[in-house]
Amino acid sequence: MVLLIMFIMLISALFLLYLSNIEYFIVNSSLNSIQAFYLSEGKINMVLKDEKYYKEQLLPRIETFIRLGRITPIYDRNILIDSEDLFKGDSNKIVTVNFKKEDRMIMELETYSVCNNVKQDISAKLTIINDFFEMRNPVLSIDRIPQDRIEEFENYLAYLEENIIFEESPSGIIILEAMDYNRVEINQLMDGRTSIMYFRNGMEKPIKEEILISNEMILIIRDGYVTPTLTIESERELDEVILKGILYIEGDLEINCNFDFSGILILNRGSIYVNTLNEVNVDGVVLLKDLSTIPFEKNGINANYDFDIIRKYGIYLPKFVDPKIEIIKN
Repeated sequence: MVLLIMFIMLISALFLLYLSNIEYFIVNSSLNSIQAFYLSEGKINMVLKDEKYYKEQLLPRIETFIRLGRITPIYDRNILIDSEDLFKGDSNKIVTVNFKKEDRMIMELETYSVCNNVKQDISAKLTIINDFFEMRNPVLSIDRIPQDRIEEFENYLAYLEENIIFEESPSGIIILEAMDYNRVEINQLMDGRTSIMYFRNGMEKPIKEEILISNEMILIIRDGYVTPTLTIESERELDEVILKGILYIEGDLEINCNFDFSGILILNRGSIYVNTLNEVNVDGVVLLKDLSTIPFEKNGINANYDFDIIRKYGIYLPKFVDPKIEIIKN
């Protein structure tokens, strides 16, 4: 009887030891899986936030996709992480990049990590373009966007004011900057050429004048000591002034002729005045810092949202490319 009892106790002890070991392995495996998940998530955050990977590898791929709708054959789909940035025991250096178009432009980042022989694959889905440019609204102002995003919109315009600086000229696009001029005038001349003149202190004659060699431009007019006005005019009444690109104005826009603009128009304070009976066409998007008190359709301004135009020129704006993680899953 004693031997039988001892045998039963031994079997029970062995069974409890087996269960304890199984539970230990399950808990340990779960901890390793969680650790591997966070290591994989860390790689994705690394390629998004570390300039070494974001500016040198990821951003060129994003910009190429925005421009061309693809990245191959210019770039492959792999971001390579340096060995010294990997956790000990993790040998996977690759974060794979995929792009696709849904209702917005989407980027997917995929990778895996290994922790104590436990592998964890994860995938992150991100939007890549600043939300405001994909709202499909031709005119954005604080009365035309959701109430809970007004502060974010104002912060973005403030960010533009601080950072809209161009050290290099984009291919084929001229860059013009005006500071401390009370009036800048773009005028289509009788001979068909287009001039741009810069006025200061209410003078009748311009401080300087240039002949535009292209109608595609990035024009930045900053508010210095005076609030500036950009005036669009034509010497011949029926002529149409056609411009493309980015117009960034820290003041007013006055239109005195037929005007057709394709691109991104930003009034970072100020208003639009139309002194013509003809329609003014703006294809792309308009950003206004203040209330949009202008009834665009009834005031001769026809604003049309065109994403193809927006992505062509928006790529040159600070924070136009603005990756945001929507979801991470294993």
